[in-house]
Amino acid sequence: MDFLTVFIHNHVTLETTPREVLEGEGLGFLTTNTQQEMDMFFDVTEGNIILNGVASVLSDTDAHNGIVYIVDDVVPVPTLATFIAANPEFQIMEQALTIAEGEAGSTIKADLSTAPEYTMLVPTDLAFENLFYEINNNSGGNFTSINQLGANIVEDIVEVHAITFTEFEGSDITSALGETILTLTDELEVGMDGYNYTLTDPQGRTATLTKMDVRATNGFIHIIDGVLLGN
Repeated sequence: MDFLTVFIHNHVTLETTPREVLEGEGLGFLTTNTQQEMDMFFDVTEGNIILNGVASVLSDTDAHNGIVYIVDDVVPVPTLATFIAANPEFQIMEQALTIAEGEAGSTIKADLSTAPEYTMLVPTDLAFENLFYEINNNSGGNFTSINQLGANIVEDIVEVHAITFTEFEGSDITSALGETILTLTDELEVGMDGYNYTLTDPQGRTATLTKMDVRATNGFIHIIDGVLLGN
């Protein structure tokens, strides 16, 4: 499918979603009418509706078969980098990617924009804050920012969450229940806690998959509620 067709379909969602629903949810994802059924990220946390981190909704008009939203910019076809940069709940992960980028030979941040196939497990900001608490509790330190960790440590953390050069779907994770999946640096054990799938790192620490299959043009994001560590 040519880029223009993808570009146009990226401005059409499969759901009819009124403004009040978006405002009530605050932030989240809509499914577009692209062949891949890519997601569109919306953020209303600052008052205006922002789509994929760029386009602001100026007005909306009801039609007999849906809703037309007038925006002040084109809605970019999203890469994995688009979603991580746009989501206010992923800002520490965005900082971590920037720090890792400064390490010799690291290409992960660039790959999120340019690699044709990639998958990232993305911890929320709250997950990172819990990691800082865990570190402080174990070491007596006073870590409050990802910038306080050594760049090599941050790079290691990022790499544990990268499944490189493949589109690793949620079904690939769920079908590995009781087994392990391989990230760039480590194996993670797939388990369940009630109805929720979990990932356990080599140190025995567990994170829950809170949302799987956020679809970008070049792969998937799976959101987790904990930061995973390698050996």
